[in-house]
Amino acid sequence: MARIKEAEAERMTASVVRCIREKPGLTAEQIAGRLGWQSEFAYAARAVRECVRLARDGGEPITLGERGFGYVHLDSIQDERQRALRVRLHRERTRSYLIGNARLMKALSRMTAVEVGQMMLFDLLIPDDGEAGGQARPVCMKDLAKLPPTRRQSVVRLVRNFLDALKDDPEAWEAERAALADAYGPVFITHEQAEQFEAAYHNIARALGKERP
Repeated sequence: MARIKEAEAERMTASVVRCIREKPGLTAEQIAGRLGWQSEFAYAARAVRECVRLARDGGEPITLGERGFGYVHLDSIQDERQRALRVRLHRERTRSYLIGNARLMKALSRMTAVEVGQMMLFDLLIPDDGEAGGQARPVCMKDLAKLPPTRRQSVVRLVRNFLDALKDDPEAWEAERAALADAYGPVFITHEQAEQFEAAYHNIARALGKERP
């Protein structure tokens, strides 16, 4: 697909999506056969899978068929329970793939689980504009810090969601806050400490006659 022009790739992807809508459950090989690609492409099934990936990137809800074989477009399933089952199957299949891929990356590159997890998060949360002459996805946290705020905002949002969840559990929040404070100093303080600092500031300003109204 890399050598195929963008317009042609869009046309091929639209054909694959239409085929999945019309005949749910077809495998990549079967879709290639219906589209007559077997004689045109040496790796026709692989081209179909790449089209499915492009379609998903474009927002098409394509998931797995019965028993994990073939493809199904969720818009073709009207029953909510069946839709939920398809989503659950896709999630479990994806999770197994991600875990296996992460283990392989650890074995091949001698990376830690945290390092592998970081790279996978970057792939999911950070758009890659390297092809447009911009910055490609980061491979470490130092690279992430150098990105423009707009490109790392999804990662920052994930961190904030985690902190919001901790905030709802005072015991968990205090444990993590203490560990962060030990590493980063007074950056992380409690509301009580903030109120104490504010009161101390006003007391000093009042004593100096410089307190603002």
